[in-house]
Amino acid sequence: MRYRMIIGIMVTFLCIFHGCQRELVDYRNKYVGNWIFNVEIKEVNTDSIGCFSFDTVCFDGVICFGDEPNEILIHYTEENKVQLIVDEEGVLSGFPTHYCEGEFENDNNVYLYLRWGGLGGGITHTVKGEKTDDKQKL
Repeated sequence: MRYRMIIGIMVTFLCIFHGCQRELVDYRNKYVGNWIFNVEIKEVNTDSIGCFSFDTVCFDGVICFGDEPNEILIHYTEENKVQLIVDEEGVLSGFPTHYCEGEFENDNNVYLYLRWGGLGGGITHTVKGEKTDDKQKL
């Protein structure tokens, strides 16, 4: 009888501790929040008349979770955002073209070089971002 009670108590404790699973922390949390982005935008077109434009934009943007569990969405100007894959070490991939690159220099600074175009024309966005706080814009 005594053994049954001891075994019953042990089984109860095992069930309780087995049922208490730790909630996993999402590694992307350190990047999510409000950011200030300084963006240099260059546009070149060499066909017929040709043109060159250069603009610098400072934007209060946001980095939020992407559609997939390993993605983030970087909203770096009013009109521009990019969804990228980030791994647990902060390495970025999944850029829109093979000309693009970028990295998290640390948890509070990001650098992106985004480029589209070809055959005599193109647009580049050179983005430098600094995290301002841990709260996400709504």
